[in-house]
Amino acid sequence: MHVRGKTHRLAAALMSGAIITTGIWAGGGLASAAPPAAPAQPAAPAQAAAHAQAAQLGQAVRDHAVPARPDATMTFEFLDGVYCTSRSNCWTVGLRATTDAFTAQARQWNGRTWVKHSIPSPGGAGPGSVTEPAAVRCASAAECWTVGFYGKSGGPSLNLMLRWNGRRWSAMSVPQPAGTGKTSGNFLDDVTCSSARNCWAVGDFGKTNSSTLNLVLHWNGKKWSRLRVPEPGGTGKKAENKLNNVRCPTSSRCIAVGSYTNGSGKTFSQVLIWNGRSWFNQPVPSPGSGTANNASVLFSLGCGPKNCWAVGTFGPSSGRPSLNQVLHWNGRSWSRQFTTQPAGTGKAAQNNLGWVTCTSDRDCWAVGDYGNQGPVTSRNQALHWNGKRWAFVHTPNPAGTALNDQNVLLSDRCPSSSDCWAVGAQVSGSGNVADEILHWNGKKWSVWPPA
Repeated sequence: MHVRGKTHRLAAALMSGAIITTGIWAGGGLASAAPPAAPAQPAAPAQAAAHAQAAQLGQAVRDHAVPARPDATMTFEFLDGVYCTSRSNCWTVGLRATTDAFTAQARQWNGRTWVKHSIPSPGGAGPGSVTEPAAVRCASAAECWTVGFYGKSGGPSLNLMLRWNGRRWSAMSVPQPAGTGKTSGNFLDDVTCSSARNCWAVGDFGKTNSSTLNLVLHWNGKKWSRLRVPEPGGTGKKAENKLNNVRCPTSSRCIAVGSYTNGSGKTFSQVLIWNGRSWFNQPVPSPGSGTANNASVLFSLGCGPKNCWAVGTFGPSSGRPSLNQVLHWNGRSWSRQFTTQPAGTGKAAQNNLGWVTCTSDRDCWAVGDYGNQGPVTSRNQALHWNGKRWAFVHTPNPAGTALNDQNVLLSDRCPSSSDCWAVGAQVSGSGNVADEILHWNGKKWSVWPPA
């Protein structure tokens, strides 16, 4: 199985394996297991040991492994996605631990503070159960969607689809193309809407010891339906096709990004484009693809009126080093853009970009983390595009910067060029995992709530 589009960014930095025992999505469903060994490479689908999106913040989270039982003595919560319809209305979603299960969490920004909201957890609250929203998107203040996955110990992983109608969140029926048997895996990683009657959700699906296929769902205002799309990695037993993110610059033009592998030992970046009638595969650079066992993955996409940016990681499947990847779409073709690697390019360097958002063609933010393997360190990473170049911008690290202090940004959104939110996780040296929220006021990033 392969790395999840959302959670890889968390575990890319949280590599100490210091959190809790976990369960992994294996042949018998969500079965308990001891914590895995040190992680390999967050950008390498072939290295993932499991397929579930709420996990130990080490190898297991990154590989979608499901914790068997949260430790009641520890804090465990993080935020996966954020979206704003205005300066005074934003949503952020993520996961939190209860005594026995991992359940969904949601907060709404009202212009003054982030208020916690009740949100369904279809996975339930039993031992080993998990519900994790991976992304949130709104067509309007009264029409929002969050997607992800949910499951119970010993059972399948199922697509999560929740809807906000302006008053409350509710679970929606959605296709489960891998089925609902114990070895079935259905995962949604992102959602986007060009209107209340035109939304797209992407992810992947498959069964244990079988191929992994792209998943694309469409909302027409009444129901979600699955569309068949190209599988650049093929459909053989060792094929893995994965879509991590989708955006629609116009109502008739959408782009989805991810990765694929055909069993050759290499992982390549993937781009699919919707032309208003069908989805087709488009050639895209895969940095390092000439190297044996290289992994190149795109995790997120941000678009202005005329340009789009895709971000991710690339490097050897060994995971040493992991490097930022940035690609540019000019409306006709993709080209690679070179950016800073704040952790350097040495064997232990870890540079991870996991999300990008744009307010215009001259104003984009890409976020993630950077640090080193052994000894483990992780700091927030934010790069800004000003229309000419990508520049590294200082961000606070609320967990600290000492050994084993880890800070990871998983998503960001900007209502305007002087108003941005970035969310993720912070892990202190003690192992406690807590929500992280940063705010950009046009001049600097600061921690919310203010000290």
